[in-house]
Amino acid sequence: MGKQVVDVRFRSRSARLVLYVSRGDGQDLLGRDWLEGLQLESYSLTSFNRAFQVQAVQPPLDDIDVLLNEFKSIFEDNGQPCSKAAATLYLKPDVQPIFRKPRSVPYALLPKVNEEIDRLLDRGVIKPIEYSAWAAPCVIVRKPNGKIRLCADFSTGLNKALELQTFPLPTIEEIFTKLNGGETFSVLDLSDAYLSIPVEEESQKLLVINTIRGLFKYTRMCFGIAPAPAIFQRVVDTMLSGLKGVAYYLDDIIVTGRNKRDHMANLVEVFKRIREYGFHVNKEKSKFFQKSVNYLGHTVSAAGLQTSPQKVDAILKMPPPADGKQLESFMGMVTYFSKFIPRFSDICFPLNRLRQKTVPWEWVEDCNVAFRQLKNALSNAPVLAHYDPEVTLVVAADASSVGIGGCILHRFPDGTEKPIAYASKTLTQAEKGYAQIEREALAIIFTVKKFKQFLLGREFILQTDHRPLLTIFGSKKGIPQITASRLQRWALLLMAFTYTVEYVPTSRFGKADGLSRLPVGEDSSDVDEGGNIVIAAIHAEAKSKLPITCNEIAKETEQDEVLQKVTQRIQQGWPVKCKDLELRPYFLNKQALTIEEGCILLGIRTVIPQTLRPQILQQLHETHSGIVRMKATAREYVWWPGMDVEIEQTCRACAACNAYARNEPQRAYDQSWPTEDSPWSRVHLDFAGPFFRKVTLHEDLLSSLMYLLPSIQSNVSSLSSSIEDCPERN
Repeated sequence: MGKQVVDVRFRSRSARLVLYVSRGDGQDLLGRDWLEGLQLESYSLTSFNRAFQVQAVQPPLDDIDVLLNEFKSIFEDNGQPCSKAAATLYLKPDVQPIFRKPRSVPYALLPKVNEEIDRLLDRGVIKPIEYSAWAAPCVIVRKPNGKIRLCADFSTGLNKALELQTFPLPTIEEIFTKLNGGETFSVLDLSDAYLSIPVEEESQKLLVINTIRGLFKYTRMCFGIAPAPAIFQRVVDTMLSGLKGVAYYLDDIIVTGRNKRDHMANLVEVFKRIREYGFHVNKEKSKFFQKSVNYLGHTVSAAGLQTSPQKVDAILKMPPPADGKQLESFMGMVTYFSKFIPRFSDICFPLNRLRQKTVPWEWVEDCNVAFRQLKNALSNAPVLAHYDPEVTLVVAADASSVGIGGCILHRFPDGTEKPIAYASKTLTQAEKGYAQIEREALAIIFTVKKFKQFLLGREFILQTDHRPLLTIFGSKKGIPQITASRLQRWALLLMAFTYTVEYVPTSRFGKADGLSRLPVGEDSSDVDEGGNIVIAAIHAEAKSKLPITCNEIAKETEQDEVLQKVTQRIQQGWPVKCKDLELRPYFLNKQALTIEEGCILLGIRTVIPQTLRPQILQQLHETHSGIVRMKATAREYVWWPGMDVEIEQTCRACAACNAYARNEPQRAYDQSWPTEDSPWSRVHLDFAGPFFRKVTLHEDLLSSLMYLLPSIQSNVSSLSSSIEDCPERN
């Protein structure tokens, strides 16, 4: 009939044992587990005392059947709503009610529709009404088991009239981080989750559906309401907050533990909360103590995170896209698993180019190769490790010509590394013009920002294959002063993190090399289109008044052979040593060189091409301010090799400056004292002290003989008296 855990006491010994109950009047049997538990092996039992106490206790932590029986009420859906929460909807001001007529229903589905309406009526989910200012048509959704779900299409009017309610939905990374260390996993599916939350009376007047049987109002929260996900996530978060080994996304709950006992204890706490709130669990859709489970499109196991075979199989069966819409659908499905695929942007580059609105549709061989490579990468996707706060964390980042990306890894005590996740982004047109060192730094900043929830508050290792970044991001002496302003800002941003920089040669940096996996470049603009137009107009007007514009500098930079070599080095990287004497001055400042709008910058100063330098010198010397001031002005705005020497030559060659210099007053030079022929003909006097007293100093200029005489005050009268008292003079 069943079994129960009981407390058994025999003399001074006690034990917790399982008691099995069966039908009939047969003799009670004492099993070996009871004999061992009460240490009765050495006793000769001739009679049995039925007077011992039997006490029911909590289910044992090693029997799932007993656990499910203990909480059987949460698996029996009696139609009662949640007792701890209620939903309230808020209308925007000055909105007008919208009433929609019912939609026709296929004759074959009429019996099932009527059956579903009756079921909802019996459960108290809907109530018939005679009049409503609001009404939405029905939507019939087929379930895999052949049944239907009756939903309302509130997108026809109500959703736009409702105030937005927000509550943060957890990210995939946040969810799977909570599963670290789990050996087995249980997945719970809440029955009619949304329909379990009651709606306040005033809000019910808005949730009206127009059916073939008339108007009905929902008394519970239903599918299709815009604020429903936020409301439900808030309720579930309140219900399960603080529990260990538990993660949840809307009505999908996953539970784990470091061992079976821990897993069972966590499951008990979840069941208690569910029972307290009045929710119910669909036992058929739930799974308990599985080695691996499918959750949110991923396969979760003790080894880590994998792609779901069902989801990947659906992608592998997709034919090549025939138009832009099918390509967007394919890329959307693949991007969901992009964290499993290194070098994503390099693979996707032909497909990304084809997605641009300005590019006509043409499925060429490059696209077909990328399509096959993506499928192959998904079918061989790596297992991602669960995040563990106790294991060393490594961040690796790198840049390619089209994108940036990186990954976060665990380095285990044996030296092996296992990825936790990959991340990447396609470079914008402006970012593609960055110097190589800036693209490498941008990859680090992007990766650190992407995984900041893992990195803030703990130490980690930052890996790069670009050695110059060791000086900027890894220097213990602070940020070098001669560094591009953009790099300085990024270095300051990294100060919020605790890390050590580790250089890895490019040949051993495959885990991050060339990563860029976001299919669409991000729009970083912070102003609207109108604001952009105004700013562009002001910028254009300001540039028109400049003696030399950036367009002129960019044009001349293209014609300057030396600067073209510099541009190439900035974009592709500098060698370890520079043998070209023309490039030597630029090589010494390589960390500060960047490219903006075709112009080379040294920090915030513009590098001037050879042909424009005379014009710049003329502008600098227009006010004849002199060498020192001219240099100071130039150093704020421009730079080129030998600039200081050319400024000096310009000033010295200026006729006006030379004429002004001849009319200047004669310079006064230092002169020595005249010599004396006899002692004490010239005496130098001074005061010293106070020591124990003040002292008057007398020095003869001819002999340099000095007398020190005591003095009471430091004034003319005292000085005059000391002259009279000087023994040598007297």
